[in-house]
Amino acid sequence: MKDKATILEAARMLSEPEERRQYLDFACKDDPKLRGEVEAMIEAAEQAQRAASR
Repeated sequence: MKDKATILEAARMLSEPEERRQYLDFACKDDPKLRGEVEAMIEAAEQAQRAASR
């Protein structure tokens, strides 16, 4: 099983959407459920960051 936390951390370090997409394509290949979970966690983290910076 792939480590969601490690994938999330690496993906969040990529600021360009295309780079992030390519990384997730590689890291989550053959596991669409994992990718969906990681994408949801990225979105939640970004929303929290935006809310904190207001």
